[in-house]
Amino acid sequence: MILVLLYLAVLVAGLLPRTAAGRALRALMIDLPRAMIAWITPGRILLILGLTIVVATLVSFARQDLLAFAAQGMPEGVGWLVTFDVASYLDAIALAGLLAATVRLRAVTERLRRLAGRVRQGVSTRRMSARGRRTHRPARKPAARSSDDDGGWAWSFGQA
Repeated sequence: MILVLLYLAVLVAGLLPRTAAGRALRALMIDLPRAMIAWITPGRILLILGLTIVVATLVSFARQDLLAFAAQGMPEGVGWLVTFDVASYLDAIALAGLLAATVRLRAVTERLRRLAGRVRQGVSTRRMSARGRRTHRPARKPAARSSDDDGGWAWSFGQA
């Protein structure tokens, strides 16, 4: 029954590639295996075989001794873990927090720089447009004083 459903799914993926079910089945049953097979190269096959042989050899030699070997190393491992004081863990947590804050601070700084650039651009645009709107009025020259001007008629009444 499962094989019939599998054949039916491959048939739908191959014959109806434009439907939603056909696209999903094609991605799952055709494209993914093709990508995984393309990943395999002769060098990777040799590496996997070599690692398998090494692990199989270690397991065959160790068998029961492997458990005893791990048990003998356990107290030393726990000792290594305990030698670090709680302050070291707190320092590591504080360092992680500072690094996270630095990343956030850089993002905020970058946003503020962009905003300042926009403000500067807006101010310079307004200055340029204000300069264009200004009319240049010629400066008025004060009237020339006559040489016989001694303060006007108000001065003569004030002295009398």
